Amino acid sequence: MENKRTDDLVYFSTRDELIRVHLHDVIYFESNGNYIKMVGVGNIAANLLTSMVCLTEVFNAIESVWFVRVGKSHYINTSHLYQINILRRQLLLRDSPGLPIISLSVSKDSLRSLRQSIGERSLLAIEGFKTHNGKMKAFRERGSM
Repeated sequence: MENKRTDDLVYFSTRDELIRVHLHDVIYFESNGNYIKMVGVGNIAANLLTSMVCLTEVFNAIESVWFVRVGKSHYINTSHLYQINILRRQLLLRDSPGLPIISLSVSKDSLRSLRQSIGERSLLAIEGFKTHNGKMKAFRERGSM
């Protein structure tokens, strides 16, 4: 499989297909054997036959800052991240407000790593914020202050 990149535009080329994808429209990629399932905005899904290429190699070629590996078989677009629920082993993604939420089952360790990574990379705690039980922390993205 060959990947060509122009900004966030990527062409996935297989033996029988050429698929043009804007990375910001992709919610997640999931590896499953010789296939990579791509789910995008508007619940558009495509299966890409990769035969000799693994998901990690695809993302090394793309070099996207939006995507993070979660577990062994998922790369998610962090701009579509809605909720990380470690106890339920659930990752919730959505393409835009008001549209259905996509749920992925992910290991607790992978979710903990994701949560820590996001906290370190791009979020600041709002000081002094407390909930009724005092346990929840609120965050806001950098640059939105």
